[in-house]
Amino acid sequence: MITKKTTVTRLEITEAKALDPIRVYIEDYEPGKGRITISCYDSAWVGYWGGMSGATISQFFMRSDACYLCGNLSCSQTLRRDKSNEKYLIRIIEAVQLALRELAA
Repeated sequence: MITKKTTVTRLEITEAKALDPIRVYIEDYEPGKGRITISCYDSAWVGYWGGMSGATISQFFMRSDACYLCGNLSCSQTLRRDKSNEKYLIRIIEAVQLALRELAA
């Protein structure tokens, strides 16, 4: 068994309009490869991208379309895949994108 300590960026987004607090965990494994975990209330979504042309997860997430990201984030068992839940996730993704842009400025 190999255990490795890594660095993870954790964001907490509060007071987003009509959303509970959002927690975001960003893991950049190497240039162009990484994972993001987003949780809000009792649901969580995880996405991994291994071909981001050298970008970090934050850079990739900021420049990507929210609908594309929604389709690629795997959902926990608590939410079924339907239009209302997709709209909910898109609102969360847009809040994360806004927070990342504010931090990058």
